[in-house]
Amino acid sequence: MNIFSFLEWAEFVIGITVSSVFLYFAFLGYRQTKLRALALWIFSSIVYIILILARFTGSFCYPTTRGTLIIFAVACDILWTVGAVASAIAFVMLIRYLLSEHERMGKDVA
Repeated sequence: MNIFSFLEWAEFVIGITVSSVFLYFAFLGYRQTKLRALALWIFSSIVYIILILARFTGSFCYPTTRGTLIIFAVACDILWTVGAVASAIAFVMLIRYLLSEHERMGKDVA
């Protein structure tokens, strides 16, 4: 096993583990609060898990043509963009919710 194979496996294991833990806690939070921000984070976690699985399996199943490789790369880029945008929107929504709750409770926001 060379260093690149090890790094590929490490990226897969760490990526799936972190995304799964994040998905678990986002799901727990969503069940209690029903916040749309957490629903978006659940969605983005699922997208990232699909992306990690696609990239990992794609590294073993080499595309046979250049067109297939381009389609695979574009699909992975689209998945990454969708996940990143959903995460960013969820983060902003959650921060706005927390700030409004903080103000509603009459505490100093700054």
